[in-house]
Parts: sequence; C-alpha cells; structure tokens
Amino acid sequence: MRKIKFLAFILACLIVLPIFVACGDKSEEQTDTSLSTVDTSEDRLPLGVAPEDNGGKEFRILMPTTNTIDYAEERGSTIVSQALYDVDARVEDHLGIKISYTQLDGNWANRATFNNRLLAMAMDAYSEYDLIMGETSASYAFALTNGLVMDLTDIDALALDSPWYIADAIDSYGINGNLYGVMGDASLITYQSLHLVYVNETMQNNYQLSSPYESVKNGTWDIEEMFTMAAAVENVNNGGAPDLATDTFGCIAQHVASRAFMQAFDIELTEKSAEDGNTYMKTELSELYIDMYDYMYDKFENNPSVYYCTVSEEKDAGWEAFKDGRALFYVGFFSHAEEFRDIEWNWSVAPMPKWDETQENYQSAIGSQNMMFMIMKNANDADLSAKVLEVKSYYNHYEAVSAYYEDTLGYQYGRNEEHIEMLELIRSTAKLSYVNSMYLVMNPDPANLFQLDSYYRNSKVGGSASTFYTTNITSWNNTLKNLYKNLG
Repeated sequence: MRKIKFLAFILACLIVLPIFVACGDKSEEQTDTSLSTVDTSEDRLPLGVAPEDNGGKEFRILMPTTNTIDYAEERGSTIVSQALYDVDARVEDHLGIKISYTQLDGNWANRATFNNRLLAMAMDAYSEYDLIMGETSASYAFALTNGLVMDLTDIDALALDSPWYIADAIDSYGINGNLYGVMGDASLITYQSLHLVYVNETMQNNYQLSSPYESVKNGTWDIEEMFTMAAAVENVNNGGAPDLATDTFGCIAQHVASRAFMQAFDIELTEKSAEDGNTYMKTELSELYIDMYDYMYDKFENNPSVYYCTVSEEKDAGWEAFKDGRALFYVGFFSHAEEFRDIEWNWSVAPMPKWDETQENYQSAIGSQNMMFMIMKNANDADLSAKVLEVKSYYNHYEAVSAYYEDTLGYQYGRNEEHIEMLELIRSTAKLSYVNSMYLVMNPDPANLFQLDSYYRNSKVGGSASTFYTTNITSWNNTLKNLYKNLG
C-alpha cells in the first residue's frame, strides 16, 4: 500500500470541531438534530461507500469488556461520547442498519473466554456477530491459527490505503500479501495507545534547551539528543537512591511504553522468505540491534537523570512527578495525557526519537492492546461488514478523533498548533510490528527483546539478547510455519 504523506495527512485530519456518536436507542429527533450540525463545506476525502438501505437490519459488533472508549449508549455529557454517538448515527443512516455492541471478557488475562466464543461461532452456519473488535495481543494470532477470519484484501469496500487505517499494514503484519485484520480510526484506542514523549516546556526553557519540536521538523530528533537534554537536568537527590516523590529527573519512562524505543529505531526482527513469501524471524540479531539494545539498557539502568517505572505504584508516582514539574521528559502513551490535562504550565509532545540522523523516518509503535477489526469467514454478509467498518472509520477519522484530542489534551488543546501537528505525525507513522501481532502464539514472547529494564533483561531474556534469540529462533519459526500451513 502507498504511504500517506505527512502533510496530506494533516490536511485531511485538521478539521473544525466535530459532532460525535455512539450506539444505543437513537430517536429520529436526536439523529436529525445531530446530523444537521455537520459542516458539509469541510474539505474531506470522498467516502467510497454509497448509501444503501438494509431495512434497519441489526448489525452486531463484538468487543472485549476492556474497551470502554469506542462506543456510547447515549449522547452523553462528554464531547467524546457525543462524537461516538453521532458517528454511529451517521453510519446507521448511511447504510440503513441498527448497530448494537456486545462486550465479553477478552483482554490478555481473559482471552480464552473471547477466543472460545470465536471458535464456537465458527461452527455455526453464520457467525453470531458481523464484526469482531478483538484485542490484538489476545485474539488476532488465535483467530489466524484457527483459520477463523477472512482475508480483507478480497473486499472492495475497504479502502485500505486511506488515512483512516494504519499505513502499510500488509507490509507490516500482513501474511504473504493477505490481511486478516485491520487497525485504524474506527477505534479510538488506536490514538489512546500511541507511544510518545511528553516535554515539560517550562523546564526546557529554564535550562535553555533546544526545542524537540524544531528538531522533529528538521529531522534531527534522535536518541542522543534526547538523552543529552535529559542529562542537563540536575537531579536533586544528593547522591542517594532516586525518589519519584521528591527528586527531579531528565526523563521518566513508563516501562511498557518504553518498548517503543527499540521499534522507533526502525530495526526489523523479521524478514520475508524468498522461498515461500512468508515472514520469519531473521537468522540472527544484527550487530546494530545488539548495540542499540545495550546502549538503551545502559542509559536506563546507569543514568541518574533517567527513571524507569516498572510497577504500577511507580507508574502512578511517575505521572505525579511529571505533573509536579519534576521531569523534563515523560515517555508514555497518549492516554496518559488524561493525567496531565489539567496542568496549567505548558507541555508538548514529540514522537519517539530516531536512532540517529541517518534514519529516514520516525517510527511510532502500535501497542498490542489496540483493537484489531476482523470479519469471520462465516459472516452473514461480509460485504456489509466491510462497508460498516469503512464508513465508521471514515467518520471517526473526521469527527471523533478531534474530539478525543480536545478531551485528552485539556488545557493544552488550542494553545499551540504544534500539539496537533506532532500528534498527526505520530499517528501517520504508527506501525504494528510483525512480532507484536504474533507473539500470542510464539513462546517465549519475542517482544521481550523490546523491553529495556533489568527484570526483563535478566529474568526474561536471560542477560543476553543474542543468546535468547539464538536459543528460541527455531521454535519461533516452526510456530510460524505451522501457522502458514493452517492458513493454506
């Protein structure tokens, strides 16, 4: 698929303040009122799905109970719930359907409940649900292994090269030119779990440091610059053990989000086989990857200006330290901005840095807890399922995303256009790695190679990334071979 260029993406995404939606009992009066407020003069890409009348047919969507952001049963008091409610109203009006949602345990800890339901549904003449929103880490590889879902490249209604889908999905996690699930703007979790760097602009100015925003624009925002800036911040713990409650830091990193550093350096652990066209783990870790891994580990473990949060209590304390103005950088997810939305001093966001200036593009990791949209092979009407996904993705892209930005950024929204520009850059470079799409069926988890703290390095990886890799590559690739065999 073609890449969506950054500036074109921004032009498509920077829009007037929207109207918004969800599901539930929508009266005709409510729907008409919400639709009448749409700014039809807005410059948008065309929607490729023509209106049709399906006679009010119920369209059923299954999602995990952990997904609390992607639908609203009523046009509630928040701008996000209003956006989601209104978007679903537009989808229903456009296709002549009635959308309903069912939630089922389906996160990592409870994935068996969700996955067993998918397996049972596959035994029926027609699937109970028209569209599946599964947590990627918990259900996607399971659905593939059991041959439950369709190849979406066969369905004309999905414009997969549009900006409302994650770019280059077929190349990133597709299988030999096929794509069995798609991620994008139909789920706001796509935005919620963007990995990024928060910047304390007040501290940046006090230390007379350069602007990460300017470095990003110039293409020079790399890991050396980030750590050099972090080292300029004076840690006031007088040589004692670092204390998140009182000390000042150059960088505080939430450990799960910090996996994105290694992915941001644009190093692939997989490659396509010339023999069968499928994707396998590379023969060995490159020297460059090992150098990067050792460098990042050293920076996090042996750097007094950096604090790596590894447990939930530290995660909360890390938020508080940044809110108190005691950290120049905070590495986390965009959803963490909900903790910072009421901060009255200025903060900004930046993408995860490059390895060095020779790296062509920024790379933003997609979290494995994102929603993967899948259509069962025995779907009652696969074409309609695809049309609903396309139309919902389209209107969420133009009408719900900006509501989520405004709600999540809080005081920072509207203060500076740089916020939205950086978020759109991060979103346009978002990528799901093949390893993160498949690690449910790969044991031990190869995504451990992205983790940088001592616990993972010593307890999970065994102290040496290269030894861990060499020990497990045969098992990983045999698992992938079996997967491809099952897909036929």
